[in-house]
Amino acid sequence: MDIVKGKENTKRGVLQTSSRIFDPIGFLTPFTIRAKCLFQEMWESGLKWDEQLPPKLKEKWEQWCAELPLLHLVVIPRWHHIEHPDSQNVSLQVYCDASEKAYSAVAYLKGKNREGETVTSFVASKSRVAPLKKMTLPRLDFMGALIGARLGHSLLKAFDLERNQLHMWTDSMITLHWIHSSAQRWKPFVANRVTEIQELTNPELWSHCMGKTNPADLPTRGQHVQSLIDSQLWWSGPKSLPAANEREQVDENYVSTEVNCELKTKHQVVVQLTHAEQVEPLFDIEKYSRLRTVLRVTAWVKRFVTNTRSSQKLKGELTADEIRAAERYWVKQTQESSFSSEILQLQLKQNVKRDSKIKDLKPFLDEEGLICVGGRLQNSDLSFREQHPWVLPSSHKYSELLVRSCHERVMHSGVRDTLIQVREQYWILRGRQFVKRIVSGCFICRKLKVKAAQQITAPLPQDRVTESAAFEVTGVDYAGTCTMM
Repeated sequence: MDIVKGKENTKRGVLQTSSRIFDPIGFLTPFTIRAKCLFQEMWESGLKWDEQLPPKLKEKWEQWCAELPLLHLVVIPRWHHIEHPDSQNVSLQVYCDASEKAYSAVAYLKGKNREGETVTSFVASKSRVAPLKKMTLPRLDFMGALIGARLGHSLLKAFDLERNQLHMWTDSMITLHWIHSSAQRWKPFVANRVTEIQELTNPELWSHCMGKTNPADLPTRGQHVQSLIDSQLWWSGPKSLPAANEREQVDENYVSTEVNCELKTKHQVVVQLTHAEQVEPLFDIEKYSRLRTVLRVTAWVKRFVTNTRSSQKLKGELTADEIRAAERYWVKQTQESSFSSEILQLQLKQNVKRDSKIKDLKPFLDEEGLICVGGRLQNSDLSFREQHPWVLPSSHKYSELLVRSCHERVMHSGVRDTLIQVREQYWILRGRQFVKRIVSGCFICRKLKVKAAQQITAPLPQDRVTESAAFEVTGVDYAGTCTMM
Protein backbone atom coordinates (compact mmCIF):
# COMPACT_ATOMS: atom_id res chain seq x y z
CA MET A 1 0.00 0.00 0.00
CA ASP A 2 1.10 3.56 -0.63
CA ILE A 3 0.94 4.57 3.02
CA VAL A 4 3.93 2.35 3.91
CA LYS A 5 6.15 3.83 1.22
CA GLY A 6 8.70 6.21 2.67
CA LYS A 7 7.49 5.59 6.22
CA GLU A 8 9.65 6.90 9.03
CA ASN A 9 10.35 4.96 12.21
CA THR A 10 9.59 7.93 14.44
CA LYS A 11 6.68 8.95 16.60
CA ARG A 12 5.62 11.44 13.95
CA GLY A 13 5.77 8.74 11.27
CA VAL A 14 3.68 6.33 13.35
CA LEU A 15 0.99 8.96 13.85
CA GLN A 16 0.94 9.96 10.18
CA THR A 17 0.73 6.39 8.91
CA SER A 18 -1.83 5.07 11.38
CA SER A 19 -4.08 8.12 10.93
CA ARG A 20 -4.45 7.43 7.20
CA ILE A 21 -6.60 4.37 7.86
CA PHE A 22 -10.17 5.66 7.66
CA ASP A 23 -12.43 3.30 9.61
CA PRO A 24 -15.25 5.27 11.29
CA ILE A 25 -17.53 2.23 11.66
CA GLY A 26 -14.83 0.13 13.31
CA PHE A 27 -14.46 -2.87 10.99
CA LEU A 28 -10.71 -3.02 11.62
CA THR A 29 -10.72 -2.08 15.31
CA PRO A 30 -8.83 -5.23 16.48
CA PHE A 31 -6.03 -4.30 14.08
CA THR A 32 -5.93 -0.49 14.43
CA ILE A 33 -5.96 -0.67 18.22
CA ARG A 34 -2.45 -2.12 18.06
CA ALA A 35 -1.12 1.11 16.51
CA LYS A 36 -2.88 3.16 19.19
CA CYS A 37 -1.34 1.08 21.97
CA LEU A 38 2.05 1.38 20.27
CA PHE A 39 1.72 5.16 20.13
CA GLN A 40 0.86 5.21 23.83
CA GLU A 41 4.00 3.18 24.60
CA MET A 42 6.08 5.71 22.68
CA TRP A 43 4.48 8.51 24.63
CA GLU A 44 5.22 6.81 27.95
CA SER A 45 8.86 6.26 26.96
CA GLY A 46 9.27 10.01 26.39
CA LEU A 47 10.35 9.84 22.75
CA LYS A 48 10.55 13.06 20.80
CA TRP A 49 8.59 13.48 17.59
CA ASP A 50 11.51 12.91 15.22
CA GLU A 51 13.54 10.53 17.39
CA GLN A 52 14.16 7.02 16.06
CA LEU A 53 12.20 4.22 17.72
CA PRO A 54 14.05 1.88 20.08
CA PRO A 55 14.49 -1.72 18.81
CA LYS A 56 11.56 -3.16 20.74
CA LEU A 57 9.06 -0.56 19.54
CA LYS A 58 10.57 -0.58 16.04
CA GLU A 59 9.95 -4.33 15.77
CA LYS A 60 6.28 -3.92 16.71
CA TRP A 61 5.88 -1.03 14.29
CA GLU A 62 7.44 -2.85 11.34
CA GLN A 63 5.33 -5.94 12.05
CA TRP A 64 2.18 -3.81 11.99
CA CYS A 65 3.21 -2.12 8.74
CA ALA A 66 4.02 -5.48 7.15
CA GLU A 67 0.40 -6.56 7.68
CA LEU A 68 -1.09 -3.49 6.02
CA PRO A 69 -1.09 -4.96 2.47
CA LEU A 70 -3.36 -7.76 3.70
CA LEU A 71 -6.17 -5.30 4.44
CA HIS A 72 -7.36 -5.49 0.82
CA LEU A 73 -8.40 -9.09 1.54
CA VAL A 74 -11.01 -7.92 4.04
CA VAL A 75 -14.49 -8.38 2.52
CA ILE A 76 -17.40 -6.56 4.09
CA PRO A 77 -20.96 -7.42 3.00
CA ARG A 78 -23.20 -4.51 2.11
CA TRP A 79 -26.35 -6.20 3.47
CA HIS A 80 -27.11 -7.58 6.92
CA HIS A 81 -29.13 -10.49 5.40
CA ILE A 82 -32.02 -9.70 7.74
CA GLU A 83 -35.60 -9.39 6.54
CA HIS A 84 -37.72 -6.57 7.92
CA PRO A 85 -35.05 -4.90 10.11
CA ASP A 86 -37.74 -2.64 11.62
CA SER A 87 -39.83 -5.50 13.09
CA GLN A 88 -39.99 -6.54 16.73
CA ASN A 89 -38.13 -9.78 15.90
CA VAL A 90 -34.95 -7.79 15.31
CA SER A 91 -32.67 -6.93 18.21
CA LEU A 92 -29.41 -5.09 18.65
CA GLN A 93 -26.77 -7.04 20.59
CA VAL A 94 -23.90 -4.99 22.05
CA TYR A 95 -20.88 -6.65 23.71
CA CYS A 96 -18.45 -4.88 26.05
CA ASP A 97 -15.07 -5.87 27.40
CA ALA A 98 -11.75 -4.45 28.59
CA SER A 99 -8.15 -5.35 29.27
CA GLU A 100 -5.22 -3.52 30.80
CA LYS A 101 -4.43 -2.03 27.37
CA ALA A 102 -7.83 -1.00 26.00
CA TYR A 103 -11.59 -1.28 26.37
CA SER A 104 -14.12 -1.69 23.57
CA ALA A 105 -17.69 -2.41 22.50
CA VAL A 106 -19.04 -4.11 19.36
CA ALA A 107 -22.64 -4.23 18.10
CA TYR A 108 -24.47 -6.89 16.06
CA LEU A 109 -27.88 -6.99 14.48
CA LYS A 110 -29.82 -10.17 15.18
CA GLY A 111 -32.82 -11.25 13.12
CA LYS A 112 -34.15 -13.77 10.62
CA ASN A 113 -33.21 -14.12 6.97
CA ARG A 114 -35.45 -15.15 4.07
CA GLU A 115 -35.21 -18.81 5.00
CA GLY A 116 -36.32 -18.08 8.56
CA GLU A 117 -32.90 -18.77 10.05
CA THR A 118 -31.56 -16.62 12.87
CA VAL A 119 -28.52 -14.65 11.75
CA THR A 120 -26.30 -12.03 13.28
CA SER A 121 -24.44 -9.36 11.38
CA PHE A 122 -21.67 -6.96 12.37
CA VAL A 123 -22.84 -3.34 12.70
CA ALA A 124 -20.16 -1.19 14.35
CA SER A 125 -17.53 -1.12 17.06
CA LYS A 126 -15.78 1.41 19.25
CA SER A 127 -12.56 1.15 21.24
CA ARG A 128 -10.43 3.32 23.48
CA VAL A 129 -6.89 2.93 24.75
CA ALA A 130 -6.66 2.61 28.53
CA PRO A 131 -5.66 5.94 30.12
CA LEU A 132 -2.08 6.55 31.18
CA LYS A 133 -3.23 6.86 34.76
CA LYS A 134 -3.51 3.27 35.86
CA MET A 135 -7.02 2.05 36.56
CA THR A 136 -8.28 -1.19 38.04
CA LEU A 137 -9.61 -3.81 35.66
CA PRO A 138 -13.20 -3.54 37.03
CA ARG A 139 -13.15 0.19 36.26
CA LEU A 140 -11.85 -0.47 32.75
CA ASP A 141 -14.63 -3.03 32.23
CA PHE A 142 -17.07 -0.39 33.37
CA MET A 143 -15.63 2.13 30.90
CA GLY A 144 -16.19 -0.46 28.16
CA ALA A 145 -19.80 -0.78 29.31
CA LEU A 146 -20.19 2.98 29.08
CA ILE A 147 -19.01 3.26 25.46
CA GLY A 148 -21.17 0.22 24.70
CA ALA A 149 -24.23 2.00 26.10
CA ARG A 150 -23.42 5.09 24.04
CA LEU A 151 -22.91 2.98 20.91
CA GLY A 152 -26.14 1.08 21.40
CA HIS A 153 -28.13 4.25 22.06
CA SER A 154 -26.89 5.89 18.86
CA LEU A 155 -27.59 2.76 16.78
CA LEU A 156 -31.15 2.56 18.10
CA LYS A 157 -31.83 5.92 16.49
CA ALA A 158 -30.13 4.88 13.26
CA PHE A 159 -32.17 1.65 12.92
CA ASP A 160 -35.34 3.21 14.37
CA LEU A 161 -35.61 0.50 17.04
CA GLU A 162 -37.26 0.56 20.44
CA ARG A 163 -35.32 0.70 23.67
CA ASN A 164 -36.38 -2.84 24.65
CA GLN A 165 -34.75 -4.16 21.44
CA LEU A 166 -31.28 -3.27 22.74
CA HIS A 167 -29.54 -6.08 24.65
CA MET A 168 -26.23 -5.45 26.38
CA TRP A 169 -23.61 -8.10 27.23
CA THR A 170 -20.51 -8.10 29.41
CA ASP A 171 -18.32 -10.78 30.96
CA SER A 172 -17.82 -8.79 34.18
CA MET A 173 -20.12 -9.63 37.06
CA ILE A 174 -18.88 -6.56 38.90
CA THR A 175 -20.05 -4.32 36.05
CA LEU A 176 -23.47 -5.97 36.11
CA HIS A 177 -23.70 -5.51 39.87
CA TRP A 178 -23.00 -1.79 39.52
CA ILE A 179 -25.47 -1.30 36.65
CA HIS A 180 -28.28 -3.15 38.43
CA SER A 181 -27.91 -1.11 41.63
CA SER A 182 -28.61 2.47 42.65
CA ALA A 183 -26.02 5.08 41.65
CA GLN A 184 -26.25 6.71 45.08
CA ARG A 185 -24.41 3.78 46.70
CA TRP A 186 -21.14 4.32 44.86
CA LYS A 187 -18.28 6.76 44.72
CA PRO A 188 -18.46 9.54 42.08
CA PHE A 189 -16.50 7.64 39.38
CA VAL A 190 -18.93 4.71 39.37
CA ALA A 191 -22.00 6.73 40.33
CA ASN A 192 -21.72 9.16 37.41
CA ARG A 193 -21.31 6.36 34.88
CA VAL A 194 -24.08 4.25 36.38
CA THR A 195 -26.42 7.21 36.01
CA GLU A 196 -25.52 7.69 32.34
CA ILE A 197 -25.76 3.97 31.51
CA GLN A 198 -29.16 3.68 33.18
CA GLU A 199 -30.39 6.70 31.20
CA LEU A 200 -29.17 5.32 27.85
CA THR A 201 -30.15 1.66 28.32
CA ASN A 202 -32.53 -0.53 30.27
CA PRO A 203 -30.61 -2.04 33.22
CA GLU A 204 -32.81 -5.14 33.08
CA LEU A 205 -31.50 -5.93 29.57
CA TRP A 206 -27.88 -6.17 30.71
CA SER A 207 -26.67 -9.78 30.86
CA HIS A 208 -23.56 -11.84 31.48
CA CYS A 209 -21.70 -13.77 28.77
CA MET A 210 -18.66 -16.00 28.85
CA GLY A 211 -15.33 -14.37 28.05
CA LYS A 212 -14.59 -16.90 25.29
CA THR A 213 -17.76 -15.95 23.43
CA ASN A 214 -17.35 -12.18 23.86
CA PRO A 215 -16.28 -10.63 20.53
CA ALA A 216 -15.42 -7.35 22.30
CA ASP A 217 -12.41 -9.17 23.75
CA LEU A 218 -10.64 -9.09 20.36
CA PRO A 219 -10.10 -5.28 20.16
CA THR A 220 -8.87 -5.15 23.74
CA ARG A 221 -5.88 -7.39 22.94
CA GLY A 222 -5.25 -6.66 19.27
CA GLN A 223 -5.36 -9.05 16.30
CA HIS A 224 -3.24 -9.73 13.24
CA VAL A 225 -4.92 -9.00 9.92
CA GLN A 226 -5.11 -12.63 8.88
CA SER A 227 -6.60 -13.64 12.24
CA LEU A 228 -9.12 -10.84 11.89
CA ILE A 229 -10.14 -11.99 8.40
CA ASP A 230 -10.66 -15.57 9.58
CA SER A 231 -12.47 -14.64 12.81
CA GLN A 232 -16.11 -15.68 12.62
CA LEU A 233 -16.57 -14.44 16.16
CA TRP A 234 -15.76 -10.89 15.04
CA TRP A 235 -17.77 -10.76 11.83
CA SER A 236 -20.80 -12.81 12.90
CA GLY A 237 -20.74 -12.71 16.69
CA PRO A 238 -21.20 -15.77 18.92
CA LYS A 239 -22.70 -18.84 17.28
CA SER A 240 -25.59 -18.91 19.70
CA LEU A 241 -27.00 -15.98 21.61
CA PRO A 242 -29.08 -16.73 24.72
CA ALA A 243 -32.71 -15.76 24.42
CA ALA A 244 -34.23 -13.04 26.56
CA ASN A 245 -35.63 -15.57 29.04
CA GLU A 246 -32.30 -17.44 29.23
CA ARG A 247 -30.17 -14.58 30.51
CA GLU A 248 -28.36 -15.13 33.76
CA GLN A 249 -29.87 -13.43 36.76
CA VAL A 250 -27.43 -11.32 38.76
CA ASP A 251 -27.50 -11.91 42.48
CA GLU A 252 -28.10 -8.53 44.14
CA ASN A 253 -26.22 -9.76 47.21
CA TYR A 254 -23.16 -10.50 45.13
CA VAL A 255 -20.27 -8.92 46.95
CA SER A 256 -16.58 -8.90 46.17
CA THR A 257 -13.57 -6.90 47.18
CA GLU A 258 -13.71 -4.89 43.95
CA VAL A 259 -17.36 -4.03 44.49
CA ASN A 260 -16.91 -2.96 48.09
CA CYS A 261 -13.98 -0.69 47.30
CA GLU A 262 -16.30 1.52 45.21
CA LEU A 263 -18.91 1.90 47.93
CA LYS A 264 -19.47 5.46 49.07
CA THR A 265 -17.97 6.15 52.47
CA LYS A 266 -20.67 6.59 55.05
CA HIS A 267 -20.28 9.48 57.46
CA GLN A 268 -22.32 9.66 60.60
CA VAL A 269 -23.44 13.22 61.12
CA VAL A 270 -24.66 14.25 64.54
CA VAL A 271 -26.85 17.33 64.48
CA GLN A 272 -27.73 19.09 67.70
CA LEU A 273 -31.00 20.92 67.33
CA THR A 274 -31.62 23.88 69.58
CA HIS A 275 -34.78 25.87 69.73
CA ALA A 276 -34.68 29.50 70.63
CA GLU A 277 -38.13 30.87 71.28
CA GLN A 278 -38.77 33.76 68.92
CA VAL A 279 -41.08 36.46 70.25
CA GLU A 280 -42.96 38.44 67.65
CA PRO A 281 -42.39 42.21 67.90
CA LEU A 282 -45.21 44.51 68.93
CA PHE A 283 -45.54 45.91 65.41
CA ASP A 284 -43.77 46.03 62.07
CA ILE A 285 -40.93 48.48 62.42
CA GLU A 286 -40.44 48.55 58.65
CA LYS A 287 -43.47 50.84 58.37
CA TYR A 288 -41.81 53.66 60.33
CA SER A 289 -39.22 56.21 59.26
CA ARG A 290 -38.36 57.95 62.57
CA LEU A 291 -36.89 56.40 65.70
CA ARG A 292 -38.72 58.84 67.98
CA THR A 293 -42.08 57.67 66.63
CA VAL A 294 -41.12 54.01 67.08
CA LEU A 295 -40.09 54.52 70.70
CA ARG A 296 -43.17 56.55 71.60
CA VAL A 297 -45.57 54.07 69.97
CA THR A 298 -43.81 51.23 71.76
CA ALA A 299 -44.03 53.06 75.08
CA TRP A 300 -47.76 53.72 74.63
CA VAL A 301 -48.41 50.08 73.77
CA LYS A 302 -46.46 48.85 76.79
CA ARG A 303 -48.33 51.32 79.02
CA PHE A 304 -51.65 50.02 77.67
CA VAL A 305 -50.61 46.44 78.43
CA THR A 306 -49.51 47.45 81.93
CA ASN A 307 -52.78 49.26 82.60
CA THR A 308 -54.83 46.24 81.52
CA ARG A 309 -52.96 44.02 84.00
CA SER A 310 -52.74 46.37 86.96
CA SER A 311 -55.28 48.14 89.09
CA GLN A 312 -53.08 51.24 89.27
CA LYS A 313 -53.43 53.07 85.97
CA LEU A 314 -50.62 55.13 84.51
CA LYS A 315 -51.73 58.46 83.15
CA GLY A 316 -50.25 61.60 81.69
CA GLU A 317 -47.33 62.08 79.33
CA LEU A 318 -44.75 59.39 78.72
CA THR A 319 -41.86 59.37 81.16
CA ALA A 320 -38.16 59.06 80.37
CA ASP A 321 -38.10 55.61 81.97
CA GLU A 322 -40.84 54.42 79.62
CA ILE A 323 -38.90 55.72 76.60
CA ARG A 324 -35.71 53.98 77.81
CA ALA A 325 -37.68 50.74 78.37
CA ALA A 326 -38.97 50.97 74.80
CA GLU A 327 -35.41 51.50 73.59
CA ARG A 328 -34.15 48.41 75.44
CA TYR A 329 -37.09 46.42 74.06
CA TRP A 330 -36.09 47.13 70.47
CA VAL A 331 -32.42 46.47 71.17
CA LYS A 332 -33.38 43.05 72.51
CA GLN A 333 -35.63 42.33 69.52
CA THR A 334 -32.90 43.35 67.10
CA GLN A 335 -30.26 41.19 68.79
CA GLU A 336 -32.53 38.14 69.03
CA SER A 337 -33.32 38.33 65.31
CA SER A 338 -29.64 38.55 64.31
CA PHE A 339 -27.60 36.94 67.11
CA SER A 340 -29.91 34.21 68.46
CA SER A 341 -27.21 31.50 68.44
CA GLU A 342 -24.69 33.80 70.13
CA ILE A 343 -27.20 34.69 72.85
CA LEU A 344 -27.86 31.00 73.51
CA GLN A 345 -24.15 30.24 73.78
CA LEU A 346 -23.54 33.15 76.14
CA GLN A 347 -26.49 32.07 78.30
CA LEU A 348 -24.86 28.64 78.58
CA LYS A 349 -21.59 30.28 79.66
CA GLN A 350 -19.90 29.22 76.42
CA ASN A 351 -17.70 31.11 74.00
CA VAL A 352 -19.25 32.16 70.72
CA LYS A 353 -18.24 30.21 67.62
CA ARG A 354 -15.18 31.15 65.62
CA ASP A 355 -17.21 32.02 62.55
CA SER A 356 -19.42 34.46 64.48
CA LYS A 357 -19.36 38.07 63.33
CA ILE A 358 -19.01 39.33 66.91
CA LYS A 359 -16.25 36.92 67.96
CA ASP A 360 -13.57 39.64 68.09
CA LEU A 361 -15.74 41.94 70.24
CA LYS A 362 -15.49 39.60 73.28
CA PRO A 363 -19.25 39.84 73.84
CA PHE A 364 -21.05 39.25 77.14
CA LEU A 365 -24.60 39.59 78.44
CA ASP A 366 -25.48 42.43 80.78
CA GLU A 367 -28.07 42.29 83.56
CA GLU A 368 -30.92 42.66 81.07
CA GLY A 369 -29.66 39.90 78.77
CA LEU A 370 -28.42 42.24 76.06
CA ILE A 371 -25.16 41.62 74.18
CA CYS A 372 -22.49 44.17 75.01
CA VAL A 373 -18.97 44.76 73.75
CA GLY A 374 -16.26 43.46 76.11
CA GLY A 375 -13.48 45.84 75.17
CA ARG A 376 -10.58 47.08 77.34
CA LEU A 377 -12.00 50.28 78.80
CA GLN A 378 -13.00 48.87 82.20
CA ASN A 379 -10.56 51.15 84.08
CA SER A 380 -11.60 54.35 82.30
CA ASP A 381 -13.81 57.05 83.79
CA LEU A 382 -16.42 56.59 81.08
CA SER A 383 -19.94 55.45 81.89
CA PHE A 384 -20.76 51.74 81.78
CA ARG A 385 -22.68 52.10 78.52
CA GLU A 386 -19.80 53.96 76.88
CA GLN A 387 -17.37 51.26 78.03
CA HIS A 388 -19.65 48.42 76.91
CA PRO A 389 -22.03 49.58 74.15
CA TRP A 390 -24.81 47.36 72.89
CA VAL A 391 -24.04 45.36 69.75
CA LEU A 392 -26.34 45.86 66.77
CA PRO A 393 -26.27 44.42 63.21
CA SER A 394 -26.05 46.72 60.22
CA SER A 395 -28.85 44.93 58.39
CA HIS A 396 -31.76 45.71 60.74
CA LYS A 397 -34.29 48.48 60.35
CA TYR A 398 -33.76 49.63 63.95
CA SER A 399 -30.07 50.28 63.25
CA GLU A 400 -31.03 52.43 60.28
CA LEU A 401 -33.53 54.47 62.31
CA LEU A 402 -30.95 54.88 65.08
CA VAL A 403 -28.29 56.26 62.72
CA ARG A 404 -30.78 58.66 61.14
CA SER A 405 -31.80 59.92 64.57
CA CYS A 406 -28.17 60.47 65.63
CA HIS A 407 -27.46 62.20 62.33
CA GLU A 408 -30.30 64.66 62.93
CA ARG A 409 -29.19 65.16 66.54
CA VAL A 410 -25.72 66.36 65.42
CA MET A 411 -27.38 68.75 62.95
CA HIS A 412 -26.29 66.83 59.82
CA SER A 413 -22.62 67.48 60.55
CA GLY A 414 -21.21 64.45 58.73
CA VAL A 415 -20.10 60.81 59.03
CA ARG A 416 -17.52 61.28 61.80
CA ASP A 417 -19.76 63.19 64.19
CA THR A 418 -22.70 60.88 63.52
CA LEU A 419 -20.57 57.80 64.23
CA ILE A 420 -19.30 59.32 67.49
CA GLN A 421 -22.88 60.00 68.56
CA VAL A 422 -23.94 56.42 67.75
CA ARG A 423 -21.03 54.83 69.61
CA GLU A 424 -21.91 56.51 72.87
CA GLN A 425 -24.37 53.65 73.44
CA TYR A 426 -24.22 51.32 70.45
CA TRP A 427 -21.66 49.36 68.45
CA ILE A 428 -22.97 48.66 64.95
CA LEU A 429 -21.09 46.04 62.93
CA ARG A 430 -19.24 47.69 60.05
CA GLY A 431 -20.47 50.94 61.55
CA ARG A 432 -18.43 53.42 59.51
CA GLN A 433 -19.57 51.97 56.17
CA PHE A 434 -23.16 51.78 57.43
CA VAL A 435 -23.20 55.37 58.69
CA LYS A 436 -21.56 56.58 55.48
CA ARG A 437 -24.29 54.91 53.43
CA ILE A 438 -27.07 56.45 55.52
CA VAL A 439 -25.53 59.94 55.47
CA SER A 440 -24.93 59.80 51.72
CA GLY A 441 -28.65 59.16 51.26
CA CYS A 442 -29.76 62.05 53.51
CA PHE A 443 -31.85 64.46 51.43
CA ILE A 444 -31.08 67.50 53.57
CA CYS A 445 -27.31 66.92 53.39
CA ARG A 446 -27.46 66.46 49.65
CA LYS A 447 -29.47 69.67 49.30
CA LEU A 448 -27.04 71.69 51.43
CA LYS A 449 -23.97 70.35 49.68
CA VAL A 450 -25.19 70.99 46.18
CA LYS A 451 -23.06 73.41 44.15
CA ALA A 452 -24.61 76.70 42.99
CA ALA A 453 -25.28 77.02 39.30
CA GLN A 454 -22.99 79.39 37.39
CA GLN A 455 -24.67 81.76 34.97
CA ILE A 456 -22.86 82.49 31.74
CA THR A 457 -22.42 86.31 31.37
CA ALA A 458 -23.74 88.02 28.26
CA PRO A 459 -21.33 89.73 25.79
CA LEU A 460 -20.64 93.49 26.21
CA PRO A 461 -22.68 95.97 24.10
CA GLN A 462 -21.17 97.11 20.81
CA ASP A 463 -20.87 100.74 21.95
CA ARG A 464 -18.55 99.68 24.79
CA VAL A 465 -16.18 97.68 22.63
CA THR A 466 -16.08 99.93 19.53
CA GLU A 467 -13.43 102.69 19.36
CA SER A 468 -14.98 106.21 19.21
CA ALA A 469 -14.22 109.82 20.17
CA ALA A 470 -14.58 110.99 23.73
CA PHE A 471 -18.15 111.59 24.89
CA GLU A 472 -19.48 110.45 21.54
CA VAL A 473 -21.35 107.72 23.38
CA THR A 474 -22.57 108.44 26.90
CA GLY A 475 -24.19 105.96 29.24
CA VAL A 476 -26.16 106.71 32.37
CA ASP A 477 -26.97 104.07 35.01
CA TYR A 478 -29.86 106.09 36.46
CA ALA A 479 -31.52 109.36 35.58
CA GLY A 480 -34.43 111.11 37.12
CA THR A 481 -37.09 113.17 35.45
CA CYS A 482 -35.65 115.18 32.55
CA THR A 483 -37.63 118.27 31.46
CA MET A 484 -37.01 119.33 27.88
CA MET A 485 -37.40 123.10 27.21
